[in-house]
Amino acid sequence: MNENETYQTSDFLEIAYLITNDSRILGARREGNSDRVLFTFANWVSCEKQINSLLLGDDNVSASRFLGAIKKARKIIHSVP
Repeated sequence: MNENETYQTSDFLEIAYLITNDSRILGARREGNSDRVLFTFANWVSCEKQINSLLLGDDNVSASRFLGAIKKARKIIHSVP
């Protein structure tokens, strides 16, 4: 994969973590008839590195920034038709 490809996820914690790390959101849409919302982020390579750091416990994020990202993700989720 290259940097121009997008990263998609409906995992809420991944979404909040990527928002915390200033990943650019390209869009959000409902998955079929479900309540799940699929977020699309720019730069697949960067997103994969960030998620791997999270899973390996190699990264620290500010609690206040993470809480702010959770609020932003919820706001986006509730605004998707």
